[in-house]
Parts: sequence; C-alpha cells; structure tokens
Amino acid sequence: MRRLLLILALAAAATLAMVPVVEARLSVTMRAGTHHPKAGKKWPITITARNGSKRVCGTVRYAFLFRGRVVGRRNPGVGRRFCGRFEDPAIIWPKRAIGIPLTFRAIVATRLGQRNLNYSVRVRR
Repeated sequence: MRRLLLILALAAAATLAMVPVVEARLSVTMRAGTHHPKAGKKWPITITARNGSKRVCGTVRYAFLFRGRVVGRRNPGVGRRFCGRFEDPAIIWPKRAIGIPLTFRAIVATRLGQRNLNYSVRVRR
C-alpha cells in the first residue's frame, strides 16, 4: 500500500511539473528627443519597463559606444532604482563629441533580466 501511495505521489508531482509556466516577458523601451542633441544642452530620455501591463522595477546605467566599443560609462546617480518609468532630464553631451557618430546605450537590469537599449547619436553644436 505504501508503495502504491508513493507511486501515485510521484506521478502527481511529475504531472504538476509538466504544467506550463507563464513566462515573464520583459518589455523595455526608450524615448529621446532627438538623434542630434546639442553639445552642452540638456538631452532628456525616458525609459519604461513592463511585463505585460505590470510595471517592472530595476536599475539603469549608461554606456557610450564608438564603432561598437565602449568609450565611456555613467551611472545616473547612486541608487537610481525605478519602477515602470525612468526619466533623466539632464544628460549633457560634451563639446568633444561634436560630429562623432556614437551609440548611447541604456543598460536596464530587472529581476526578469537585463536589456541593452541602443540609440544612435551625432552631437551637434
């Protein structure tokens, strides 16, 4: 009798293990004002992170790329955690970046994973 109960319990556990688990889908987007920001002026960005219609909390950091290689990094402040929506109204591009084709990368880390958001930029005067 014990053996039968053990087999039934293992069969039930195996069946539960086969039940499909709803997979979390992380959707992260970034909006910026322009691909041609002015040097020395504020360039605002907005990042949203969602799992379906639910907000997802996480952190953001930046990387600046030239021809696919990281040439600079920046953290937008200590402990810049957000839930659902992140805004940085004051990214300021230096004058030495004028005319150089760069890629601005926002690295968003959440409990559902990490996403890199690339945005091509050419700074102007």
